[in-house]
Amino acid sequence: MNHMKEKLEERAVALNQILEEQNTGIQLVYTKQFSHNEECEGYIIQQKEKAVAPIVYISPKIPDWWEGSDQEVAEKLQEISKIEPMDEIERFIHHKIDRQYLLDHVYFALVSGQKYEQMVNNDLLLDRWCDLAVKYSVSLPTFSEDASGSIRVSNQMMETYDIEKEELIEACIRNMEQQVAMMSLKEQMAELLGMDTSEMPDFGEEERVLPEITVITNKSLLDGAGSILLLSVQKRLERKYGSCFAVLPSSRHEVLIAPLTDGVQEAIFYQKMVKEVNETQVEPEDFLSDHVYVYRNGNFTTVSEHCIF
Repeated sequence: MNHMKEKLEERAVALNQILEEQNTGIQLVYTKQFSHNEECEGYIIQQKEKAVAPIVYISPKIPDWWEGSDQEVAEKLQEISKIEPMDEIERFIHHKIDRQYLLDHVYFALVSGQKYEQMVNNDLLLDRWCDLAVKYSVSLPTFSEDASGSIRVSNQMMETYDIEKEELIEACIRNMEQQVAMMSLKEQMAELLGMDTSEMPDFGEEERVLPEITVITNKSLLDGAGSILLLSVQKRLERKYGSCFAVLPSSRHEVLIAPLTDGVQEAIFYQKMVKEVNETQVEPEDFLSDHVYVYRNGNFTTVSEHCIF
């Protein structure tokens, strides 16, 4: 029994009555969707004569909209519906997105594969890669200083714009190759600290390891882990590491590449490290996997405790 669904639907009746009495043109509809790796429940804020509708979820990150009396919550939801970028996004989607825009701005990204079947049932275009899922999205312009947006590619969208899967993937590769960012872990740490690499503090024994770790992401630092799927990236990594190396899923925004010299035991050590970092430092919406992947001669395999490669 989904008690949250019952609670949301029951309260929607009272909230919709208030919104109708005040002639707001707003109607709340219960929804359960996948957002950043998590199954979320909340309301779609539907508005008359508007095709784009904001969604509010019950989430610790948005703790206050649900609190208060029905009248107070209705007022908060009205304010959310008036957020200026929503109108800009609606105008853009209706008047600017066409087949060519989609192909010029589409990309693929790696996300956790734990909810693959449920995501497929939501008509999202997905593929599998090892134990992860590959999603396809179209980036939108920046409509406000603190936000960037994208829309997920669905099977219906593919039919609407008459795009074949092969053409879509070719467009993703073309777009993503222009945005790839590769750097050593030491270079990334220096950039985050606002330092030159020569100014970095002494990390002792770890100092020897840092230059050997490569960070794979993109220029926006968002949804960059999928860059590892690009053949051009794999070839560049082969030039540095040879035909075999480890891929550590840092988050959906980046992966780390590490050398493999001792085989299985080294890969299992990396996996324990990834699991520990996931448990202590990675937000649930950014989580990819507790597994490490081994690249060997153009193929990827997933490390298990009893693997042999």
